[in-house]
Amino acid sequence: MKAFFTWVMLICSSVTLASSLENIVVFGDSLSDTGNLYSYTHQKMPSSPPYYEGRFSNGPIWVERLSALYFPKHPEAHLANYAFGGAAVDADNDDSEDALFTLNNEINTYFLAHHDKADPNSLFVVWIGANNYFTMPEDIDEAVDGIVGSIKKSLERLVDRGAKHILVLGLPDLGKTPVAREYEIENELTQMSQKHNLAIENMVLQLKQSHADMDWIYFDVYSDFDRIFHFPKQYGLTNVLDTCYGSVESQSMRPQSMLKVLEHMPNTDYHACDGFLYFDPVHPTTTAHQIVAEEIKQRLTDEQINFIEE
Repeated sequence: MKAFFTWVMLICSSVTLASSLENIVVFGDSLSDTGNLYSYTHQKMPSSPPYYEGRFSNGPIWVERLSALYFPKHPEAHLANYAFGGAAVDADNDDSEDALFTLNNEINTYFLAHHDKADPNSLFVVWIGANNYFTMPEDIDEAVDGIVGSIKKSLERLVDRGAKHILVLGLPDLGKTPVAREYEIENELTQMSQKHNLAIENMVLQLKQSHADMDWIYFDVYSDFDRIFHFPKQYGLTNVLDTCYGSVESQSMRPQSMLKVLEHMPNTDYHACDGFLYFDPVHPTTTAHQIVAEEIKQRLTDEQINFIEE
């Protein structure tokens, strides 16, 4: 009899997690920003054109493409985006002078708009950390511990307030970005990316064990971009090394001043990026964003994450 009731409870739990979700809520940096920094700076950053309508790319980015895959009629109505270009993790506790916003502040803004509660029928997405590593911290292990530890605390805040479905993205190989080659810091950024991703994945596994009644999903962006980098033709790409808008022009710029890269971008037409993986020294093209969106949708399908039909 006890085994029977245990089986029933498992079935009920599975049904709860398999329920169709209604919205996608995103926290992060410029890789996920659909115009928040652009609005905040009164349409000054990033310059549009050449940047597409306030995105840090030459077209729609991955999260709005993902929303469109699930909600083709009204994708914007089901996407709540709190990501800001330049955002970092716990910027007050590191040396990132250019981190205008933080993960905690983004989550605070969400809670203010939702009566201090996290919607159990939303998929919460967190993709952040690159700007912390572009500051080139001296002690990598200490930096990773602090960054990942802070992300964990932010995720636990969402859980404590009712979140039931969380997707955490790792970092791509920052050592393969054009800016890494420009400053000859490929090895350092690759090492940081790898250590960050290992720590993030382990952290998600720990949270999955301590909160087994939730959907916890880790998406390996590093491997995703690695496949694109080594097999570009399979994805319709012809150049995975350079940026379609040229290299960083100011040799006096420090690598930690990533937002200042935007001040040195020449104007050109959008078609100049056809076949390119990177739009500027640190951001991928809209083609790469589309690939990421499709890969994430497949991962969500594999994890039995479903959304309501419009």
